Amino acid sequence: MYCPDWIFDIVCAEIASLFIKNDVALTLGAAKYASGLSEEYKELSGDEMELSAEAMVRVLGEIEAGEHAVSLLEGFSYFRLHYSFQGVKRNLKPMFGNAWAGIKEKEYSVETTPKRFKAYLFAHRSEKAVLAPHNWSLSIQTEIPFLAEIASKNSNPLDFL
Repeated sequence: MYCPDWIFDIVCAEIASLFIKNDVALTLGAAKYASGLSEEYKELSGDEMELSAEAMVRVLGEIEAGEHAVSLLEGFSYFRLHYSFQGVKRNLKPMFGNAWAGIKEKEYSVETTPKRFKAYLFAHRSEKAVLAPHNWSLSIQTEIPFLAEIASKNSNPLDFL
């Protein structure tokens, strides 16, 4: 089963955030998440995650986000975690199964994640975007425990060799 596109988006934003905030190479961040997510889903390509995260960083550079870059990435992650669409909350506690269950066909791509991020930035500029609460991070969210666990892991390069 493949990773849902919204989880892929969240992870790519987290990789970009690690790059900006902690100076963790995109390749290392992608390896960290590819390794962790491969336990839940069909093996994910670290290259796809890296390219998507890089595109997100480029978009932030184009709009000259500066000191707001990390909060925009965190806001996008929070939005994708809690909302299916603008104004439509995601059901993270369905009656059967779980919301993050794998899907039969691959829906995410290197092109679609940056497009959704640009749409989020447009909504943010229009003051209609869902913002992450102060001090929110993927590592402290409780809705999807395995994502919090991966986010909490150290990004030591030796862990991924």
